[in-house]
Amino acid sequence: RLSVIIGALQQPHVKINVPGYPGELTEHEVDACLQFRRRLEEKAKLVDDANGRHYQEIVDAFHSVEEEPYALCRFLRARKFDVDAVMDMVEQGVEIWKEGKKHNFFPDANVAVGNPISVLRTQYPVVYSGIAKNGCAVSYFKAGQISVEGVECVTTLEKLTNLGWHQMIYTFPKQIAKAQKIDPDIVRCESVAVVDLKGLRAASLNARTLEVMKSMAKINQCFPEVLNCMIVLNAPGFFSFSWTVIRKFLDPRTAAKIKIFSDEKKGKAYFIRTC
Repeated sequence: RLSVIIGALQQPHVKINVPGYPGELTEHEVDACLQFRRRLEEKAKLVDDANGRHYQEIVDAFHSVEEEPYALCRFLRARKFDVDAVMDMVEQGVEIWKEGKKHNFFPDANVAVGNPISVLRTQYPVVYSGIAKNGCAVSYFKAGQISVEGVECVTTLEKLTNLGWHQMIYTFPKQIAKAQKIDPDIVRCESVAVVDLKGLRAASLNARTLEVMKSMAKINQCFPEVLNCMIVLNAPGFFSFSWTVIRKFLDPRTAAKIKIFSDEKKGKAYFIRTC
C-alpha cells in the first residue's frame, strides 16, 4: 500500500502540472506527505485519545471523490508542507468537526435551515454550476441580492452555518462526482467562486452578517485549499473598508486567492483567462 501511495505522489494518473500537487512534488514534499500520512495513522490508533480518529476523518472528508495523494497534498499546501503546522491546523478543526458530526453534517438541507431550501434561495442566491477549464467546480453567489431581513424570515443567520456543513459534505462532493462521470480526469476537490456584489447595500454588511462569515470561516478550517480562487464582481466603493475587516478572519492563503473587481467586464475577462 505504501509503495502505491509513493507511486501516486510521484507519478499520478492525472498530472495537474502545478507545484504542490502529485507529480510536481519535490523530494522534501513527498517525504512530508508520507510523514503526515503516518502521523494520521498513529493518531487514529491512540486508544487514550478520543479525538484521534477525527484527524483522519477530516482529511478524508471527500474520500468518495478525492484520491488520498491529492487529499494529503491539499492539506500540506495550506501550511507549505510543514507537517507539524498541518497537524496543528487539523487539531484546531477537531472540535468544529465534532460539532458538525453530532448532526451528521445536516444531510437534509431543508432541515438544516428549518424551511424549504428553495425558499431560502430566493433570499440567499448561491448555486454550483459546471466545471471551470482548470477542473474546479464553479459556484455563483449573487451576494448583492441578499436580503438579510428576508433570510431571517426563512431561517436564522446562525442556521446558515448548518447549511455550510451540508454544502461541504454533501453538495460539493456530489458536484465533483457529477463532473467526474463526464471527465474521469477531474481530480481537484477545489472550487472557483464567483461572487456578484451588484446591488449590495452597506447596511447588509452589519455585525450579524460578519458573525455568520466568521462561523463559515471556522467550518472552512476543516476544508483547507478547497478555494481555488474567488472572483468578486461589481464591488461598490464602500466594500474596500468592509474587505479590510473581512480579511482579518480569513487564512492569509485564502485571502490571497480573492480577486476584487469593481468593473464586471474586467472580472469576467479574468475568469475566462485564468480559470
